[in-house]
Amino acid sequence: MNKWNIKSICYKLFVFAIPPFLYAFSDKLDYVQSNII
Repeated sequence: MNKWNIKSICYKLFVFAIPPFLYAFSDKLDYVQSNII
């Protein structure tokens, strides 16, 4: 039971941490592309 609780906490952290990371990554990618061009 405790294992599932840890899994759900990790899943929530994963879900909440990924969107800002992807946003920052795509933002950086756009910045690099605009600098190359």
